[in-house]
Amino acid sequence: TPTLYGGPQTISFHAKALLEDVAELFEIWTSETGTDRKDLRLLTGPVEHYSDWTPFFFTVPDGMRHVAVRCTSDYAFMLMIDNFSYTPASDRPADCCPPTHIR
Repeated sequence: TPTLYGGPQTISFHAKALLEDVAELFEIWTSETGTDRKDLRLLTGPVEHYSDWTPFFFTVPDGMRHVAVRCTSDYAFMLMIDNFSYTPASDRPADCCPPTHIR
């Protein structure tokens, strides 16, 4: 993802497998620093999913700046993801970080 705002938040998305009788597997990974593979840590998974569009929600802990969805299916066909929602760094919640230079 682009940079997250860094506080705890819930990310959400809809996922769908191409075929109704073949499960797709995925994992959610997070990072406090960058988007290189070495920066990422497993948050949860594997999550098994079949063919219906289904909403998923995951709580991302405080301090995380990036999130990744990693498809881990063996011998499957396609994992589709849509409507990915998160709070980016540019939309930090108003109560997140109080001003430090008040005169």
